[in-house]
Amino acid sequence: MSTLRQCAIRGALWLAAMSLPATASAAAHIEVAEVRWGFDGRVVPERFNVLTVRIVNPTSEPFDGAMRLVKSHGGQERAGAPYSEPCYLAPHGARWIQFYPFIGDRHDSWRLEWGRRLADRYDLPRPALAAPARVLLVADDATTLAHSAFRAFPAGLFPPTAAGTMALDSVILDHIPRWESARREAFLDWLRGGGTVHLLRDEQDRELNWTAELSVLNAAVEDAAPVHVGAGTVVRHARTRRTLPPAALEAAYPEPRLDRSEQAFFYDPSGSILRSLTRAVRVRYRWWLINVLALGYVVAIGPGVHLLSRRWRDYRLTWLAMAALIAVSASLFHLAGRRGRGETSAVFSLSVARDLGAGRFLVTQWVDAFAARGAQYRLTHGAPWNLYATTSENEPVDGVLESGRDGAFTVDIPVSSHRPFMHQAVLAAPQAGLTVGEATSVDGELAGLSVRLSPGLARDIIAGVAVFNDRVFPMKRRGESLVLGSDSTLDRCGLPLDAAGTPAGEVFSRQNVQQALLGYGAFGRVDRGTDPAPESLLKRLLPGLLLWSLESVDGMPYRISTAPERDRVRLFALASTPEALWPTGMAWGRRIGLTLYRFDVPVSAAAGVERDSDVAPPSA
Repeated sequence: MSTLRQCAIRGALWLAAMSLPATASAAAHIEVAEVRWGFDGRVVPERFNVLTVRIVNPTSEPFDGAMRLVKSHGGQERAGAPYSEPCYLAPHGARWIQFYPFIGDRHDSWRLEWGRRLADRYDLPRPALAAPARVLLVADDATTLAHSAFRAFPAGLFPPTAAGTMALDSVILDHIPRWESARREAFLDWLRGGGTVHLLRDEQDRELNWTAELSVLNAAVEDAAPVHVGAGTVVRHARTRRTLPPAALEAAYPEPRLDRSEQAFFYDPSGSILRSLTRAVRVRYRWWLINVLALGYVVAIGPGVHLLSRRWRDYRLTWLAMAALIAVSASLFHLAGRRGRGETSAVFSLSVARDLGAGRFLVTQWVDAFAARGAQYRLTHGAPWNLYATTSENEPVDGVLESGRDGAFTVDIPVSSHRPFMHQAVLAAPQAGLTVGEATSVDGELAGLSVRLSPGLARDIIAGVAVFNDRVFPMKRRGESLVLGSDSTLDRCGLPLDAAGTPAGEVFSRQNVQQALLGYGAFGRVDRGTDPAPESLLKRLLPGLLLWSLESVDGMPYRISTAPERDRVRLFALASTPEALWPTGMAWGRRIGLTLYRFDVPVSAAAGVERDSDVAPPSA
């Protein structure tokens, strides 16, 4: 016995000694040396924004733990789930780490934490709101940053996924960055999704010559018409950084502007959509059975137990009977509730997918996960890089947001509970595509538009809408094509559009959107006790998704004003959500989702031009 006791003591001492380095490592002192919000020190509302932080370990102990980004809102110390980023920092070392928080309200406060002590936290400066940024991408050189006439951002910190670039409007380049393949791909995805690149000559007044994937930039000619790469634009200037004044670039290519909307009525758009999804996942409970069980329980636990206590003299039997009665009643309530839910988990989703070409899309998704069985779930998507967010402002969420490579949302969902969240990533959906057939304009007005859908999109499509020159046009099905024309489906969606086009201000008026989207909790009146079909969701969701996607229309708290696009049509196609866009991590018994695809169609395109072509012809 003595030998066993000695072995146990030695084992406990060995375990304690082994745990000391890890404890010291996690408790190492960390200093925050620099904080960069967004690409120019500001953030864009209703988007995922990059937050870049440089941390320093001034001690002789390594740090091996996690950096957490915590949001607080109003009087709520912790709102939503924290963002977590694993971090190892060698003694006397320094490094950059990046988070991708979703910014929805300017009143949010943010804090970094890396331990439990008060000293292990850092309150971040509150960022200013602005339109998507224009920045000069520079080598990681402090001197270059300090002497730049343009707002500068280190090229080495460019996000490795296009999902982290939604707050970036345009970049200026006068050198060839040394990017690994992930950042080169992210840069091209951002460009094809609608970004603008201004190419300058380098410091030696030489023209940049791009290689490998970035060779598509060589199609632009100095001081000639811009070249389109997907939905993006490449402009080459015969100037260097020192000879191109920012005012001259602004005059020729104005930056977008963020304005507070004068007629805002769609406040907290993403939060409203998520709350509406939660309301939509309504299930039918057998309330008559639950009421009968409740009445029986009250009678049994009250008068019933009292009568038993008078009949049985041994009080222990009465207690035993009461405990058995409580256990049986709890089991019956549990079974009645499970039968009412159909004993199945469900997921509802809404997505906006921007075409990147070659069957790839930049997807922003609102998801509501309903758990029939309470457990901790690791929800993720089939993308190399995933960004996640919770928009909860009034309560903490028992979960962790891991954004970045193999990102996931790990969260505890109680039985019969919902967990709404947001997701953004570049996902492949090769079955969703189209071919330009005809897109013409006369005197700045859309005269004709006809596109042929891919077989997969033609099978799942529900409705189509085109936006050109601040007017909204209905699209109708004709075989496997979409053409301009009235569609009764849009009328049922709350979008009564004129075949000749309706001004966007009328389409997204307060009355129309509130009736279609905000009338009875954003989805309108949903039959109590039933899961709505995709068509029912469509009827209430399309106006709000379009309003969120366009951004330049009054209605949301902020409007992003940009120069009018005369050379392309924005085509929106609403369809059922494909398999590639669904989250995994739970055994879904039911999945209902809609995806609003966005394609940028050149107005001057010739018949038969494929949308997944790398380089579109110059605009007329």
